[in-house]
Amino acid sequence: FSVYSILVKKEKIFTIPNLLSISRLVMIPILYYLSLKQNALLFGILYFLTGATDALDGFLARLLKQETRLGVVFDEIGDYSYYLFSVVFMYLWNKQLVLENLVIVGILLFYFISQSIAIFLISGRFHSLHLYTQKLWGFSVFLNVMYYVLIGDSYFPLYFLLVYGTVVYVEVMYIVFKLNKNLYDNVGSIFLMRRKLRKSKK
Repeated sequence: FSVYSILVKKEKIFTIPNLLSISRLVMIPILYYLSLKQNALLFGILYFLTGATDALDGFLARLLKQETRLGVVFDEIGDYSYYLFSVVFMYLWNKQLVLENLVIVGILLFYFISQSIAIFLISGRFHSLHLYTQKLWGFSVFLNVMYYVLIGDSYFPLYFLLVYGTVVYVEVMYIVFKLNKNLYDNVGSIFLMRRKLRKSKK
């Protein structure tokens, strides 16, 4: 996904899916400011809308036939920024929770960063495998932030995130090392990967 290849293909930048992906980056400093000001209602509304763009951009790209390499780049940058800053938002809204569970937060960050590095080392770029379990994990992160901002301070949602995050991490790393140089986008799941591998051997 080099800049040169994007320019040569003259891909459209200002498509609806691309603008949705870019909006996630634009909203991060606004959400950070609202966190500092402890404006829970406005933060909750904007954080919800920002999270919704993660589901809409890919769907609209396929629906409107506006899938581009540049769109993939925007989507990945938006996703990485959104999830990493979600940790910052959790800290700003509930410092005690994060400080008392630094080990859990550290493990989750390790999962996120190490799998990203593994994918980059093998494929030469940062990208998501778009596993169904990953999508559910991303939604769980979203719900965790919304919970700690708007509802309460129970540790259970964070513990759930750790347990489920471990399952997702194992699946991702298994797929990465199983496929190795044959790693591709939109894997879906271990089962779909294994089915595709069986078909390729016939």
